Amino acid sequence: MMMILAQQFGIGRVLAPVAKEEFITLLDRIVLSAYSGEANTCCCGCAGEHRYQLGLEEIAGNSRGYSVDSEDVSDRAINTRVNKISRAIYELGFENLSLANIRRATEELEIKTIQVGDDHICFDSGTRWTIAYFLPKKYLPLIKN
Repeated sequence: MMMILAQQFGIGRVLAPVAKEEFITLLDRIVLSAYSGEANTCCCGCAGEHRYQLGLEEIAGNSRGYSVDSEDVSDRAINTRVNKISRAIYELGFENLSLANIRRATEELEIKTIQVGDDHICFDSGTRWTIAYFLPKKYLPLIKN
């Protein structure tokens, strides 16, 4: 099973299964990382910072192509950013919608404060972007909880 997963992920090594009491989620999706930075700039980290969820460092490193340092791991920062996005969703009255329906609603209503992509959701305050990046579905077989 693990060799198949290693081939599926296109890596030469086997990723270990991840066990954690409870993962931080948003809209029923596990949050891999969260970004907070200046609006209307790139999200590479030059105008903000990425933080990664504890326990997912190896997956995050594999996903982005280089290892995640311990100073880049912070569940507290992830929670703060997820709560900010959750508040924005609630204020729009979208708290009971799925991610796909939030995407559809924001596009149809031309709402610019929340933007949904295939692997993320972004809250745009006008001056800052707060983005939650979701765990890619291909890694779900590695999650044990």
